[in-house]
Amino acid sequence: INEKNFVLYTKQQGLSDNAITDVTQDSNGYLWIATGFGLNRFNGNNFVQFHSTRDTCSLPVEYVSGLLWFNNKELAAYTGKGLHIINTHTGGSRNLLVPWKDKQFQYKFNGIMAVKINSAGEIFIVTRSGFYHFDKNYHLLFRFDYYTSEQVARTPFGFGRDLLCLDDRRFAIITSVG
Repeated sequence: INEKNFVLYTKQQGLSDNAITDVTQDSNGYLWIATGFGLNRFNGNNFVQFHSTRDTCSLPVEYVSGLLWFNNKELAAYTGKGLHIINTHTGGSRNLLVPWKDKQFQYKFNGIMAVKINSAGEIFIVTRSGFYHFDKNYHLLFRFDYYTSEQVARTPFGFGRDLLCLDDRRFAIITSVG
């Protein structure tokens, strides 16, 4: 490997940020690049940037910490305020959020740390607040909130760190508390 055989892509070439957190490729050959300031799609020549806007179907926040394919056309980008799902064939998108009764604190339940999907298309999420299981239609099936309702307003959340898939139904949750 010779460093002179590489091309360096930065903001100067159209990337939204130089801090890259994850990269994946879709079935059409596009590269999807998660950054500290938005999501990018690269066709080998040009970047298309995706950012957080007032639109409820845009990225929940600018910082994208990771990417995961749900299937050959749906890409999930996880952020500190929810999961953003893009259909890479149609361009449609939606956000999957862990609900909380008081919208003022909903962001505390959506600090996504890890996401896994099983063969049935069910989604498993570890956040700073707990563990959540959604079906393939994005309906919440199970929730484990580590923090009590009384702690929500006054406690900084820091439960989840990672999720290890043991098989389709069993997971090891790596937490900050044990």
